[in-house]
Amino acid sequence: MPALPTNLKMLNLSGNSLTGNLSEIEQLRSLVSLDVSHNQVTGSVPPFAMHPELDVLILHDNKVQHQCVLCIPF
Repeated sequence: MPALPTNLKMLNLSGNSLTGNLSEIEQLRSLVSLDVSHNQVTGSVPPFAMHPELDVLILHDNKVQHQCVLCIPF
């Protein structure tokens, strides 16, 4: 993946046949919304999922473990 601006607020990577984990996205501390649904992402829910700025994290239809940790109704 090419270098992304660290001040990025929203990122939609859904349906792009991405594989591997989300470690490269860890540096994007300004993200408010991240959608990586409908890919082949693996591993566990990344630590940045609990970052206070991140309001929306969509992981469904991947191979990420423990997805339901984030399924809290508002």
